Amino acid sequence: MKIFGKEFFKKSVSLDNEHVSTVGNSSMHSLMDGTTYNPDVITSDTYRKISKHYQVAAAMAVISYSIQQIDWFIQSDNKEQKKVLTYSIEKIWNRLIRSISKSFIYGYSPNVKVFTLEKIDSKDYVIYKKIKDLMPSDCTVKVDKWGNFNGFIYKKGNSMDEKTVLPDSCFWYVNAMENGNLYGDSMLKNVYKPWWRSEKIHEFANRYYERFGEPLVIGRAPSAQKVKDSEGKVRSAQELMDSVIAAIRSHSSVQLPSDRNAESKEYNYDLKYLESQMRGFDFENYLGRQDMEIFRGLFLGDTVYGGGSGGSYALSSTQIETLYTNLMGIMDNITDYVNLYIIPQLLSYNFSEDSNAIFTYKPLSVDQKKNIHEMIMELVKSGKLKPDTKQLESRSGISLEEQVIKNPPKESVTKKEVGKIVKEESKKISLSEKEIKLNKELQEVSEIKKDLKSLYERD
Repeated sequence: MKIFGKEFFKKSVSLDNEHVSTVGNSSMHSLMDGTTYNPDVITSDTYRKISKHYQVAAAMAVISYSIQQIDWFIQSDNKEQKKVLTYSIEKIWNRLIRSISKSFIYGYSPNVKVFTLEKIDSKDYVIYKKIKDLMPSDCTVKVDKWGNFNGFIYKKGNSMDEKTVLPDSCFWYVNAMENGNLYGDSMLKNVYKPWWRSEKIHEFANRYYERFGEPLVIGRAPSAQKVKDSEGKVRSAQELMDSVIAAIRSHSSVQLPSDRNAESKEYNYDLKYLESQMRGFDFENYLGRQDMEIFRGLFLGDTVYGGGSGGSYALSSTQIETLYTNLMGIMDNITDYVNLYIIPQLLSYNFSEDSNAIFTYKPLSVDQKKNIHEMIMELVKSGKLKPDTKQLESRSGISLEEQVIKNPPKESVTKKEVGKIVKEESKKISLSEKEIKLNKELQEVSEIKKDLKSLYERD
């Protein structure tokens, strides 16, 4: 049985002369700059892009600047050691924290230690001049046969710039090291997916505002029809419609032929705008959701920076406590690295081999700080505690000077003046005795008057 006869294949194919347009397809798996979605393998360049995201940058600033403000101190029985170590670390502290903060982005932070000779109390000491941070992607770690850190190579494979940095000159900080991985793990790995969605939704939103802020024009014209334009030139109807659509954005009106279709009675020439059923606030809600996920992925509370429209005091206190716990965990790791790779060299260069000093800090919660502050204020008010003005000067930057209230000098008194004072005081005493006697007599007269008055009333 034949379904199609020979006549079917002899039929000529009819061609439609209508214009065919092209359609662009936006892929969810690539950004406008060509970055491809791959949450399993994230490159250093991608981490750098993530760190530039407005919400990620804000979160990183909160973490980094908060650590810079944490109070640290040197524990040592030797006052000279304590002074030299404190001075040396104070010089590099802010730069050290900024450099360590790179590891939050890339997982590790390679640095070179630079020393200098400086006088402290008229003595020469070797202290840190600076901590020079390097681009993590330019540095390759070296290990010994047991897998321990053994310096790093700067710009490996570049014959002109390749340098080997020895362990004594290195400060290689690792964030969240696991299984001996000296490249660590980036904090931004947890926020890769919300960052990607945020970038894509921003692309969609911008395209939407561009398209529907000035809507797309749809033109319709009959095919295979010739018309004359305003200059008298003969052109096809669709060519004319193309030029009208291209020029319509710079004109306030357009004139079209009034020809109608004989069957449908609709105009052969027509212009319409492509309208959207979506509204811009739909993007805003979803972008807000991604911002919240980014902050939560970095272990920050929603209300720390621009999250939420309100909340109770207990809720905000809990979220601040969460932030503080995160900072203390990071600070514990920094303390270990400073004690292992910063303090020992200062001690060996300046003091005897048996010298011992420890870098540490006092972890306090928000409530503990508040309670201690109130207790100290009560002790100061009661006079049982006296604040250290030198420490207040260093912390506040204001010059303070303790004022001592001096008692006025006592003047010498002659015997003549003493006799005069005694005589005046005795006069005051005698006058007071006369007043008492007079008051007693007046009281007796008042009682007699009352008795007489009562007798008169009886008559």
